[in-house]
Amino acid sequence: MACDITSAFLKGHVVERIKTIIGKRLRITHSKFTEDVDTYLSDPECLTKIKAPPDSQSDRVDWAYSPIFQSGGKDNLEVIRASSNDSELQFGPILCSVGIRYNNYCSNISRTYLVQPTKDQEEIYELLIQAQQAAINTLKEGVPLKHVYNAALKIVNSEKPDLQRNFTKNCGFRVSDLRCFS
Repeated sequence: MACDITSAFLKGHVVERIKTIIGKRLRITHSKFTEDVDTYLSDPECLTKIKAPPDSQSDRVDWAYSPIFQSGGKDNLEVIRASSNDSELQFGPILCSVGIRYNNYCSNISRTYLVQPTKDQEEIYELLIQAQQAAINTLKEGVPLKHVYNAALKIVNSEKPDLQRNFTKNCGFRVSDLRCFS
């Protein structure tokens, strides 16, 4: 349920808000955007507005951590260390991390939205889609996760080896039935 609500929140509010900011060329800082998004989750009608699952209850929803928005090329991709700052939201890659807690279960979704990307950014995006597909194709019962990572890394190295130094050091983490503790 936490994941469903987080996904609905991103699609039903965050993405729509980004579209409005871009479409109207509004000037807003990352920290102000975070504050606005943070406040929206407190709206008693929020879950209905974002089309969250009908059986979700607003009194069981809270932030797992404060939403994080970054743009302008000065990004920190480590959610634990990242935060929104007072610089303005800019076109190009917009990084977004949202973590929502529902009934003490947490969900974290991080996305990069490309707004008027350069040709190079589009090419890198396509390469990363190929790397992701290689990783997915390698996922099989009994296959060590290092092989999944290496399949993605092999794609990156074959096309743009200079990106290896920036490539993530892992391809996710183990999912288990761990609860968030406040």
